[in-house]
Amino acid sequence: MFRQSFLSRKYRGALTGAATAAVMLAVAAMAGPVLAETVSPDNPAELAAARAPAMSAAEKADLERRFHARREALAAGAKASGGASDAALEAAVAGIAPSEPGQNTSRAPDTLQIGRNNKNTSAENAANSTLAEPAAINNRAQVLYAGNFSHLEFSTNHGLTYAARTMPAGPADAPVLCCDNDMAMDDTTNTGFHVYLYINSALTNGVFRMFVKKPTDLGTTLCSYTIDPAGAANNIVPDYPHIAVSNLNVYVTINGGGFARIYRFNKNSMRNCLTTTVQSFTQSSTVVGQRVWVPAGGAYDFPQMMWVQNDSATSMRVFNWNQSDAAPTSVVRSVANSVFTNPDCRGGTGNFDFIERSTAFGIAGFRTRCTMAKGVDQTVPVLTCYNFSAPQAGRPHAYLRGTTFRVSDRVLIAQPDIFSNNSCWGYPSMQSNSRGNIGMALAFGGRNGGGGPAVRGVVRLKTLSPASSVFVSSGVANRSDGRYGDYMTTERYYGCRAWFGSTAYSWDSSPVDAANDVDARWVEFGREGDRACYNAAQ
Repeated sequence: MFRQSFLSRKYRGALTGAATAAVMLAVAAMAGPVLAETVSPDNPAELAAARAPAMSAAEKADLERRFHARREALAAGAKASGGASDAALEAAVAGIAPSEPGQNTSRAPDTLQIGRNNKNTSAENAANSTLAEPAAINNRAQVLYAGNFSHLEFSTNHGLTYAARTMPAGPADAPVLCCDNDMAMDDTTNTGFHVYLYINSALTNGVFRMFVKKPTDLGTTLCSYTIDPAGAANNIVPDYPHIAVSNLNVYVTINGGGFARIYRFNKNSMRNCLTTTVQSFTQSSTVVGQRVWVPAGGAYDFPQMMWVQNDSATSMRVFNWNQSDAAPTSVVRSVANSVFTNPDCRGGTGNFDFIERSTAFGIAGFRTRCTMAKGVDQTVPVLTCYNFSAPQAGRPHAYLRGTTFRVSDRVLIAQPDIFSNNSCWGYPSMQSNSRGNIGMALAFGGRNGGGGPAVRGVVRLKTLSPASSVFVSSGVANRSDGRYGDYMTTERYYGCRAWFGSTAYSWDSSPVDAANDVDARWVEFGREGDRACYNAAQ
């Protein structure tokens, strides 16, 4: 059972409401000590008895609108977004200006090749959202795929066809199956982890639940854990949950009005559905303003977790939490200037902008992603990150500012930007493979000045050779409200860890007003030189 402070479930009676509220006030104000709690698997009988409120498609759409308006308010809590360009660092940027995405037909060993690119038509169900936000994990032919609001599917043929799976309703104080699916794999056992956000209809409280998936059948849940940050106080929505793994631990970040937090779970206990200790570290927004944390991918063989935040336009804070340490540490590094203002990325039918909301461009960090990488092609272990920037000198459209840090001392060693002379880049999802190469899913489209192409999904591969990118979804129009979405996933392809499995999406019909406009994809891709490995893993 949940025994202490902010992990306590109200219906488990661990703390009084007044005591829990007092603990939460202390946690929200701090940026210091790690809190250690105990968490146990959910009671199956309680899950079976839980009931979610029935909601029509219109009610879901209204909830989505209000939920994202709340997230915009959270993004507006960011500050310190100014700052002039650092000329010396700007001159040192090692820009990667890729050719425009297109099908790569080269057969050179380091070039990107697509193994499969299958559409998930379940995302087009009328009850689902046009803000698809697809997340997925894989184990060879198995693909577990999820999206907003609560659709979950399982495929045994590489995403060619899917069978629906269900998720239980949330507890009484957060019964609504909402959104924000994220997934990760345990690299040693192929156990899957799926984290999902539950809320109440008033958007004043929520929990997140972690589902542990069977290695030989990712469609089967072994157990789940429910984390309730507010306990009986019922006053925290654990927004924007993201998950990643290291060699011994599972990490989940959440963000709320006034704080960012990271949880550290014992991976062996979780995958065996045991009671375990969970530690959490919280940063108050009084430090540098509201910031959003996302743990780095690629930490499978690392004894630590890393993540970053932009303290200002020219400084980045790099966090490191060694598994042997009670608490994380951080250093601040000077980086080339990023511009956290609203760009112009209009395009497609209707000429709508897909990078319009403050969550898409603000310094809070909703768009910042990182991966750790090491291997035969990356002998010096690194942390590579990308954050959004609006156009500036030499970058005529919205682009991704790259930063690469040496893991050992967190010194900045490169700044590999992703930019185009013709369209906007955004929304990165990143992962490293067993070679230390970096695979990504991104969004590409629109144009400064308007009249560009509609946004499309792209996968990208960076090896020892220049990076290459390939379109993987169709794009006809963008949403009229300027939203694109917060979640895509890139993971290693299990069976051949030198390849990748990724989600991507866009909209293939106009106007974007129903779920059947969604073109959601499952893509398997990697180096041509590792195709034999991939072929052997089918």
